[in-house]
Amino acid sequence: MADVVASGSVWLLSYSLAKFTFDGANLEIDQIAGSLDGQALTVDRGNAVSVLFVNETEEPHRLRIYAGTKASDTKGADGNPIVTDVEFCTRAIGEGKTQLLTFIMPKPSLADPEGYYAEVPGVDGARVAVVVP
Repeated sequence: MADVVASGSVWLLSYSLAKFTFDGANLEIDQIAGSLDGQALTVDRGNAVSVLFVNETEEPHRLRIYAGTKASDTKGADGNPIVTDVEFCTRAIGEGKTQLLTFIMPKPSLADPEGYYAEVPGVDGARVAVVVP
């Protein structure tokens, strides 16, 4: 009976660039290729990539990838364009669950003074740098 959902598991693993695992305090990354020793996710600009997020805690959590800011065509009361964060998020998932997140990084990470990162919102220290050359 161990093979009941094997095809879905294999597909997810073979399709993803990396796996993020959250243990309640730390966000760890295991990237298939191109990583900086587990310290950062390296993503090519303009290509659709997918990552897995695994929650090993009892509380529901989600993964958020911050990719800088973007000025909209809409202007605020001061006449300047409204600036919003570019972010990609999974749904909040429970213990032992895995979520697939597919996204496209719009510009190099050097374009933002904060740099890009992946995080578990609301948990201090649960952050991994995202590098887009």
